[in-house]
Amino acid sequence: MDERGERAIPFFAVDEELAVYLLQKWNPCLRFHQFAPLAEGKRTSNYRVRLSGDEGIAAEVILRIYPPNDESWRKEAALRQLLGSRVPLQRVHWIGQDERLGGRAYAILEYCPGESLLKRTAEGYVPDEPLMEQIGRALAGLHGHRYEQVAFLDGQLQPATHLPACADWFEMFLTPAVRDRLGTALCRRIEGLVLQYRDQLAELDRHPALVHGDFRATNLIVREGKLTGIVDWEFAMAGHPIADVGQLFRAGEIFSDSGKQAFIRSYNEHAAEPLPVDWEILSLLRDLVNLLQLMGDAEEASLNARDLKDRIERTVFTFTEDSISL
Repeated sequence: MDERGERAIPFFAVDEELAVYLLQKWNPCLRFHQFAPLAEGKRTSNYRVRLSGDEGIAAEVILRIYPPNDESWRKEAALRQLLGSRVPLQRVHWIGQDERLGGRAYAILEYCPGESLLKRTAEGYVPDEPLMEQIGRALAGLHGHRYEQVAFLDGQLQPATHLPACADWFEMFLTPAVRDRLGTALCRRIEGLVLQYRDQLAELDRHPALVHGDFRATNLIVREGKLTGIVDWEFAMAGHPIADVGQLFRAGEIFSDSGKQAFIRSYNEHAAEPLPVDWEILSLLRDLVNLLQLMGDAEEASLNARDLKDRIERTVFTFTEDSISL
């Protein structure tokens, strides 16, 4: 299930003439071949561009258009400089703003060869142990950059807005609309879990690190069994490392038990701080916050909202002995 399946911001259309103009600001000598819109990205608008050479296709790049007044491109540029080779990232060829885009920022990125892990698993592929080891090592490299407090970051990856304790996030996202959709009984179960695990949630707050913020199979690019890129960093923040783990294994059915164990072994081997022994339960509990937030954003009558409620129920019942239908 891809819970962020609906675009948050309308797609920004670019015609061929404008695309050529933007690309030639990077390299005025390039020869434009063709471009096509991509479905990836729920806030940015992305195009796959093929550049031609004397012997055919010379290069492929991604033309990314950011939303109006969106400063996340500054953060993405800083991330690439900070992380270097520790995490597989697309190389940035050009980044800036242009009045022909209404002042929007845009970037020209290296095309990351391969397909999303979500697409591959939908076709029946089961990630093997070597691939899961690569994912674990990359995530450990990301989490190696530590912070003093959970916070949103500015364009230089410095804390900009400090956030409340993790235990308080549940109440924040259990809005009246979400309570109506989930029902009283399920909401009481969630509140009971927060009380039961309050000490563990407080411990998560004591170990903040740089996190991806949307570390799901749809944002992991693989090719021939190798991790070639991690994309869509707009939600990166100083947060709880276990949150990235919870997002990855939210769709646990696409991973084998041996694959999960390979991930954990590799992560712990390369991490500044290994995952806690009860990582699986804590990752489910922390990801429940994300599900509640998504439920608040979803349209009440949409299939997305019904899928989210099912996922929330399954998560809550993981912590209980009974599975009585609500």
